[in-house]
Amino acid sequence: MEFEVAKLGELLAGATWTGAGIGRHPFEVAHRAPELGGYCRTAREDNILLDRNTILLDRNTLAPRSAALIARVATMAQASGRQGASAKQALQLLGLRLQ
Repeated sequence: MEFEVAKLGELLAGATWTGAGIGRHPFEVAHRAPELGGYCRTAREDNILLDRNTILLDRNTLAPRSAALIARVATMAQASGRQGASAKQALQLLGLRLQ
């Protein structure tokens, strides 16, 4: 991820970027993206597990809804000194507006 962020900085300085982790390690991406100056997104379509115990696979905790995943990622972002964005703020960051 560090390589990709550095390359983006070379090619498009000041670009806004987002990391989205899917598969086995979604929270590693959610943790690193804010630390590296980016944003992250999550929802149940990316990851259905709120907690994954890779040693005892029968102890995985399913996320009851996207809000539980979003709350976990927001807490991770705050630990990196970043704040989550509302839907309206996200649209503003991207230069978009609701139709």
